This record gives sequence, structure tokens and C-alpha cells, in this order.
Amino acid sequence: MEWRSARGSEDRLRQEAALKDIHDAQVPRAELDRVWEGYDQRFSDHQRQIDAVKQAQGSVYRQRGIILDQHPLSCNASKRAFKSLSPEKRTTWSAGQDTAS
Repeated sequence: MEWRSARGSEDRLRQEAALKDIHDAQVPRAELDRVWEGYDQRFSDHQRQIDAVKQAQGSVYRQRGIILDQHPLSCNASKRAFKSLSPEKRTTWSAGQDTAS
């Protein structure tokens, strides 16, 4: 019987030590709330910026035009890529396009 009682007290001590470690590792609720409020603020800022871009594009373009303009295989995307090249690279880019056809 002494063996069982000694084993029980060892188990209790081990459990209390584990609970103390868990309790010490916990972050206070107020600090978590502050961090989560910061995340919410960033998400709302990003959504506001996205909405502003959509509003600006929507007032100029139709939805179909926006999708076609941003598609990587669209003619407009190729034109923009060509215009962004330096004059020296434009000739090699055009030559590469002609040979690929």
C-alpha cells in the first residue's frame, strides 16, 4: 500500500509541475486581444485599399475589360511588356517573337 500512495504522490507532483509550466507559458488575455485588434485593423485597411482600387477601375473599365487586360496572354499585356523594354531589347524581343511563331 505504501508503494501505491508513494506512486500517487509522485503523479500529483508531476501533474502540478506540468500545470505550472502550462500556466507560466500562457499569454494574458488582454495582450491577445490587443494583438487581434491589430490584425483586424490591418485586414480592414487592406480591404479598404482593395475596395478603392476596384472603385477606381470600375469607374473607368468594365469588368470584362479588366479581366482581359490583366490576362497574361492578352494583347494588351504583350503591348505593355513591349513598351517597358529598352530600345535595344525591343529588337531582340521582336526577333524572338518572330522565330517562335
